[in-house]
Amino acid sequence: MIRHNKKSGRTRRAFYSLKKRVLSAERMKQVNAHTLKHTCASWLVGLGIDYETVGIYISTTPEVVKKH
Repeated sequence: MIRHNKKSGRTRRAFYSLKKRVLSAERMKQVNAHTLKHTCASWLVGLGIDYETVGIYISTTPEVVKKH
């Protein structure tokens, strides 16, 4: 759940609503929640966070983080 302006809503719905507001129709087809997971992992590794910690944060193994 996510809260905005004292209202509760679903995270998935909020993500797609935001995506619709800021992206073109073509880009909307390319970006999904999994895209954000990769972006998050890349940023954390770029900041020098170890693979194990990144894996825990994004709910995957350190080996998968290293591979991708």
